[in-house]
Parts: sequence; structure tokens; C-alpha cells
Amino acid sequence: MNDVTLLLVRCILGALMVVHGVRKLARLGGAPGLAGTAASFAGIGIPLPRIAALLAGVTQLVGGAGLVFGSFTSLAAALVSLNMGFAAWVVRGRGLLGGIELPLVYLLAALAISAKPGRWSVDMWLLPSDLGATSGPVLSAAAAIVGLLGALLVVRPPVPQTVVA
Repeated sequence: MNDVTLLLVRCILGALMVVHGVRKLARLGGAPGLAGTAASFAGIGIPLPRIAALLAGVTQLVGGAGLVFGSFTSLAAALVSLNMGFAAWVVRGRGLLGGIELPLVYLLAALAISAKPGRWSVDMWLLPSDLGATSGPVLSAAAAIVGLLGALLVVRPPVPQTVVA
């Protein structure tokens, strides 16, 4: 990818992650905030929903901000990949369209930019080498696998409620 494409992908993906993270953490503009996200997580069987909601929001916020600025890009992309690997498993029951497709697109975009943030990034100003060219994609792919495996281990479907008439 050329530097302009890297900048656009990094900034758009990063901004989207920041928005998702802020919506999970704060009740701004109709967002559910931490309490609403925790309730939603509890409803789909995620254990320790308040902690999980906090972790999801923070990884999206910090990972997204890192991508926007191109700062610690490999680590930021790994945070997004971890989060999206987990999310992909959680929404798998909704099918491809309207379910798993968005987490997969975010995950693949994070993998694509994990190796090289581009010329217009904090990373390239501070460390103008190809230091992350190999480690970035490996770190992001490993993070996505950890997120997926973590979801496999902890997410259980909610117990159906029986209605007593």
C-alpha cells in the first residue's frame, strides 16, 4: 500500500474504533455507556460483563487512537485484532451479513496496516525503520487468535428464561 492509502485506512479504522470505544464507555449522544454495554454483554452470555465491557471499550479506544496517529501501530493493530477476534466469535450466530462481516473487515484492515504505518505517522518519525514489518502482522494475527480463543472459552449462550403463568 502507498502512504496515502495507509494513512486513510489507519485514520478511518482508528476513528471508527475510537467511536466504538467511547460509546461503550460513556453515555454520549444516545450511546449505551458502560452500564448499557455491560447489560448487553450479560444478555449474550459474556461473563463478568462490566469488566468485559470496560476492556472492550478501552482496547477499542486505545487501539483506535494509536492507529489514528500511527503511534505504536503494531500494538494498536494488535489491540484492534484482539477485540475483533473476540467480537467475531460473539456475533457468529447472526451469520455473515449483519453479523460476522464487520468484525472481520475491521480485523483484516488492522492486519493489513500492522506491518507499516506509512510515512505520515508518529512511528515513522520516531523509528524510521521497518522494525514492525514482520513482527506487526505476527503480533496482530496472534492477538486475533487469542481473542477468538478467549471468546470460545468464556462466552456461553444465555440461559433461556422460563415464564411462569
